Amino acid sequence: MEKLLQWDADLLLAINSHHTAFWDQVMWYSSQSWVWIPLYLLLGYAVYKVSCSLQFDKLRIVGTGMPQIMGSGKQHAAKTEPSAGLKVFVVVLLGVVLIGAAAGLSDFITSGILKKWICRPRPTHSDLADYLHIVRDYRGGHYGFPSSHAANTFAVATTFWFIINYLNSLPHEYVAHHAKDVGAVQRLERVMKVVVVLYVVLNCYSRMYLGVHYPLDILCGAIIGSLLGYLCAQIYKVAVKIE
Repeated sequence: MEKLLQWDADLLLAINSHHTAFWDQVMWYSSQSWVWIPLYLLLGYAVYKVSCSLQFDKLRIVGTGMPQIMGSGKQHAAKTEPSAGLKVFVVVLLGVVLIGAAAGLSDFITSGILKKWICRPRPTHSDLADYLHIVRDYRGGHYGFPSSHAANTFAVATTFWFIINYLNSLPHEYVAHHAKDVGAVQRLERVMKVVVVLYVVLNCYSRMYLGVHYPLDILCGAIIGSLLGYLCAQIYKVAVKIE
């Protein structure tokens, strides 16, 4: 264990030692959650664009069917089908809610439970601090294992990735006069997947660059976030399905 922790510290020092004034600013802002708000909005937009061409006559969404009211005043067992517009709204809303839920759960588990239980000091609150390049005197909270930044970003990225792939696997109305729209949506998906990868890499790397997390903090946070993202994506598959 001591050898593993030593490797962990050595790798952090190697990453933290390569810095410039320019990258100090890039990594500082990459580590700020508010900077990524436009990306979160784009994730919802991408889910919306993919959802718009689904074959809604085959799509079933748990809990959206409404009982029919018969002339006698009694409810019939059959259910009315919600409109395509309502289905798009629910498909997108469920996706956004579950992406947010994955991030919220990962933050609660890492920051609210594990950091307080494991109590591993951040590099900036240890003897290693004297050897670190610290940007804007930012040192973070006292405990850092596992990284909530890594957990949250991986949770968001994993949930989005699985939801988009799942929606693509459902039947779509790929008719001729929609060819341009379909091509545009496919390009949007590819771009968003690349952007999500960059989001994860920049966010996680910035935490080590700034010296506030060890690589093991990042790795364990990434595993937690990925598992929670996968779980939320499975819930999505249960709620939105073909029957």
